[in-house]
Amino acid sequence: MEVYGSLLLPRASEKLMQGVILGQSWGNDRAALGLGLLDFSTVLLEFLFSLWLGTRAFNTAQSLRWLTVGCLIPPLSVLGVLLAPTLALGLLFSAFQGLGFAVMSSLLGVLIARVTPEHLRGRVSSVRVFLASAPRPLATFLGGALLGPLGVVGLGWILVGGATAFIAYGMERARSDKVSILEGDRTA
Repeated sequence: MEVYGSLLLPRASEKLMQGVILGQSWGNDRAALGLGLLDFSTVLLEFLFSLWLGTRAFNTAQSLRWLTVGCLIPPLSVLGVLLAPTLALGLLFSAFQGLGFAVMSSLLGVLIARVTPEHLRGRVSSVRVFLASAPRPLATFLGGALLGPLGVVGLGWILVGGATAFIAYGMERARSDKVSILEGDRTA
């Protein structure tokens, strides 16, 4: 998402804002305006859906299903924004992206807390924060280096493929860990 937000989205917003007629009060930087509109639709839907999810209680199996859907929506929405022929369609895909982010941000902590043994909870959180933050500069650098030879669509397909492989691996690990936890409960 870091590569998408810093490298691909500004180019997509510049493309989507071509031909859009707005008043002078909206400003002169069309690419920045497009970026703001796309980000606004993502954050607004994430906020609203997070509020809705916060009023619900989910068990571990439901959380895993929701989390799977939440992980699949952003990469597909990224591709939708990059390939959108109009600003309206780009905004729609950005909104869907916000729905996926809301699921991940609302349910990931709940799910991790439920499946992590008490004595490991602080360590698991630290590892998650490290893995979420440390690779960002590397991802941005690699995205910029690959953007030239692959183009926006090629890099988009690589991002979607990598995200899909990562999600599949995580789902398999979660399934096997869930089975291990359940088997451990039976023997106790």
